[in-house]
Amino acid sequence: MANGTDSQDRSQNVPGIADLLLAAPEETVRTWVKTVRDVHQVPAPDTEDLEELRSWLVNAITTYGPPIRTCQDLEDEQHPIYREIEERGLRSDPYKFLAFLEPYGLKIRNVDLLPGESVLDACLAYLETERFHEHYLREQERKEEEQRRQREARRNIYITDRRLRDITELSLYALLDANDPPLVFVRGGQLCRVIRDEHGNPVIRVLDKHGVKHVLERVAEYWKFTAKGNQVAISPPDEAVLDLMEIPDLPLPPLAGIIECPTLLETNEIVNTPGYIPDLRLFYAPLGDLKVDIPEKPTTGDIKDSIELLNEIFIDFPFDSEASRANTIGALCTAVLRPAIGDCCPMVLLDKPQMGTGASIIADVISLVASGRCAGMMTAPVREEEWKKAILSILFLGRSVVVVDNIEGTLRSAALASVLTARTHTDRVLGRSEMLTMENNAVWIGTGNNIQLGGDMARRCYWIRMDAQSSRPWQRPPEDFRHPDLRAWVISERDRILSAILTLARAWILAGKPDPRTLPPMGSYERWRFMIGGIMEFSGVRDFLGNLEEMYSEADTETPQWEGFLEAWYHIWRDNPVKVGDINRRLELETDPDFIDKVKLLEALPDAFSESFGKKRSFVRILGKALSTRKGRVYPNGYSLKRAGIRHQAVTWIVTKKGEFGSYREFRWADPEGGKKLLPQERLPITPQNSQTPTLEKGDQDDES
Repeated sequence: MANGTDSQDRSQNVPGIADLLLAAPEETVRTWVKTVRDVHQVPAPDTEDLEELRSWLVNAITTYGPPIRTCQDLEDEQHPIYREIEERGLRSDPYKFLAFLEPYGLKIRNVDLLPGESVLDACLAYLETERFHEHYLREQERKEEEQRRQREARRNIYITDRRLRDITELSLYALLDANDPPLVFVRGGQLCRVIRDEHGNPVIRVLDKHGVKHVLERVAEYWKFTAKGNQVAISPPDEAVLDLMEIPDLPLPPLAGIIECPTLLETNEIVNTPGYIPDLRLFYAPLGDLKVDIPEKPTTGDIKDSIELLNEIFIDFPFDSEASRANTIGALCTAVLRPAIGDCCPMVLLDKPQMGTGASIIADVISLVASGRCAGMMTAPVREEEWKKAILSILFLGRSVVVVDNIEGTLRSAALASVLTARTHTDRVLGRSEMLTMENNAVWIGTGNNIQLGGDMARRCYWIRMDAQSSRPWQRPPEDFRHPDLRAWVISERDRILSAILTLARAWILAGKPDPRTLPPMGSYERWRFMIGGIMEFSGVRDFLGNLEEMYSEADTETPQWEGFLEAWYHIWRDNPVKVGDINRRLELETDPDFIDKVKLLEALPDAFSESFGKKRSFVRILGKALSTRKGRVYPNGYSLKRAGIRHQAVTWIVTKKGEFGSYREFRWADPEGGKKLLPQERLPITPQNSQTPTLEKGDQDDES
């Protein structure tokens, strides 16, 4: 409480305050009550009586002073009136300035100007008066009331004697009016919004009929008239809800996904304001209040400090090489800068010889930095249909980091391979014939022991290999670690870690985004290689992606097996066209203990066919399909599989060695009946004159055609 002297001084600074309040309209008095209460932090009377409020205001202002700031205070805080003055250029046109202030109670005649005072000076001086503040509040109230009336007019929807399309249109207008800032979005052609689950994690929730009805109930008032003419409030009609959901091009913001940490765009713009980001079509939903500190122009010292901090995170992990350590830092930067990359990113494999080495902890650290929480782990599905369902669900939820944990056996999935090289992913919705298209903004991580890659997965991954060289690495004593509880340390240092990553990115951008020169190329990931590889190389992180060839030879088991298989094939048949049935007969001959040929195709048979061999129909079919998918592929040892034509309605194949043979189109056969030794007599192009339709021989019915 102020003492008596202070009260007297304050009352002298507020001349005629009682008269002013007695003449003020009711809306102004109530506004002043709220203002005085908020500015001076004093309780207001709980009454609706206007005279009591006027009396309280006089006493409060006499005691604490008026809640009116000076002109300098308003300028320092960028009061809206000053921003509007600058935007309109009113200081350069005093009479336009005067016209602008007339609605705020200023009317100047020449006789009203003080000696030597200009119109501009009078206008600026008026902004410091209480009268201006009074009129300003009144004008703001008038504008807000007008906006409220407009919103109310659009929010009141009368359904009696109206067509369904009109009710739907009014419902959409009400939704658009209320959707500022955006909270309802369109994703995959469906209405959705971002919510937090019981653990505080942001997820994208599709709005079904009940969800849309819930939203409309809160953005509009629906009315109908009874037979007696009475107005009755009702819920949003189901027909209008369903009709709204069927609008093909809803004019709502599109939502591509969720991010949970600040990021830096290539324009050097920091994304650090929670909410919808129109340029990225992403929703920024951080966990807690993140405060990043990024230098405007990072120095060499800033870059060095940032790299030291990132190295400190992973200092306790037994990486097998500098390349694996560099790839780990690159994976962490990828998770933070994923929105700026704007294209496909390869999957990072956290590989080790045995359990307990720390792959899951690294995955958690990457997720903690990017989202503020530990990674949600999923196991690798067994069947391809399960992969498709899991991928579509993950992308729809908008998760930023996806971890496939404890991969066993060979990682092989056409759906996963597809999503890793696609900016968007399209698949069928479970239980419906509807196709859904989702943007892929996730960072994919795989962990496992001695991970093997099948199909086309090898070129879609990069490798982090650890080896503790211990039988029980999980029993290392705590004193061996710089950070025994690494997850807790990362949470406490998350602001610093994010600042370090964004500092490196800004330094690379300000340096002109230099292209990495020492990195191996990665097809389909040029954008990721350019940005993350550029940041790593510019920051002095050596050997990023330096173990790609080693990964191809270690983790990709299918390629070496097919190399050996094609090499054995070539030694047996050379450049002779062969049917799948011929291969099956050769393998059956090799099962005979008396078979004496040194080159045995059975020993080079890829593992994928070991179970089906011996079952002629299934083996021939499986092998034929496998040959078709590898047609034209050149393997590292130079061998390639080519289609040589059709004999007796069966496809024939030939193995060539790079640089040794020319192209083949069609062959004539020396011994078409026996099939034991096939020699090409002449190589001719296919023409109407020499093409013929052979008859189907016995034993060829099971060949892949």
